[in-house]
Amino acid sequence: MGTLGIFGQGFGDDFNWQVNSGSTPTGRTGPSGAAEGSFYAYAEATGNTPSKRAILVGCFDFTGLTGPQISFAYNMYGSNIGSLSIEVMDVNSGQSSVVWTETGNKGAFWQTATANLGAFAGKNVELSFISQTGQGGSDRADIAIDDLLVEVGAACDPPVLSISSENASCSDTNDGSATVTAT
Repeated sequence: MGTLGIFGQGFGDDFNWQVNSGSTPTGRTGPSGAAEGSFYAYAEATGNTPSKRAILVGCFDFTGLTGPQISFAYNMYGSNIGSLSIEVMDVNSGQSSVVWTETGNKGAFWQTATANLGAFAGKNVELSFISQTGQGGSDRADIAIDDLLVEVGAACDPPVLSISSENASCSDTNDGSATVTAT
C-alpha cells in the first residue's frame, strides 16, 4: 500500500500497513471485514514478530482551528496483539506526544475511539497510527483501522438557560429555536 487517502507509510518502521477487504490472511486474528464500507487498513503480523512496528502517517493543518479531534474504528483481535497508538508531532517545533493508546486483545469485533487533538489546535501536525506486534512469536497480531474522521471541534451539550419567575412561558419554533418570556 502506498497511501490510504492522505495517509502514507511511515519511515523507520519494520513493516507496512496494507489495504484489505474481507478477512486478513491469518486465521484467528484481525477483522472479518471492514467496519464501514468495503476496505480498511491493517498491519499484517505474519513474519513481523516479535515487537515489530508499522507506522501510517498523515499531515494536517490545524491553523485557525479550535478543538480538533480524530475518531476511528479499530480492531485488535489475536493472541499476540501488542499495541495501537496515535502519536502527534508539531512539525514546526518537532515536539510530539502520544494522544491515544490501546494494548492487548480486544476481541473479534470493531471498537471505536476518539482522541482529543486540542493541544495541537493552531498548528501543522503529523499524525501517526503506530501498530506494534506483541512480544510472543505468534502471527496472531493483526491490527486494523477504519472509518477515520478528523473533526474541527468536539461536540458539546447545548447551553441550558435557567429562569426563575412566577410568570414564565416558553414557546418553540419550527427552526429549533425557543423563545422564553419572563415577567
